[in-house]
Formats: sequence, structure tokens, C-alpha cells
Amino acid sequence: MNTPTGLANQELRNAALRDDQYAWTLAQALTTIGDANEAMVWLRCAADRMFVNARFVAEFDHLLAPLRSHPDMPALLAHMERRSREIATAAGL
Repeated sequence: MNTPTGLANQELRNAALRDDQYAWTLAQALTTIGDANEAMVWLRCAADRMFVNARFVAEFDHLLAPLRSHPDMPALLAHMERRSREIATAAGL
């Protein structure tokens, strides 16, 4: 996994590295300010921590809409779908 590097505050960065919702929110914020590459890294971090709603990212999250044309988005969505299946299997669903 690529480790996100864009946050200067180490405490904030460490918190976001542990929490899928926090990492997703940072991806949204970074997208909003135009840092698509760093946003993609944080979105991958969120996916690695169980934020795996690929359809929501691909179709509904308006804050992430600018990332939909990012060249790494198809691979990220595929990763999210794999993680979702892994989580469902582990949960016996």
C-alpha cells in the first residue's frame, strides 16, 4: 500500500491511517482542493480499512466526482469490490 504523505500534522495523519471514514473524508477534501493523486492514495487507504462501497464512489459521491476520470480509478474500484467480497466471505455472507 502506498502511504499517504500529504498531511503535515503527524497526529492527524496517524488517525486517518487507522480509520476508513477519516481517510475517505480526507480523500474528499483533497479532491475538492484539486490534489487528485493524494486523494486517490487516501481513498485506497480507506478501501484497505473497509470503506468498500465501490458503487457509491463510482456513481454517487459528488465530492469524489472529479476523481472518476483519474487513470487509477478503475483499479481502485476493482480493489474495493475485491475487499467487499473478502469482507462478506469472512462474515459468512
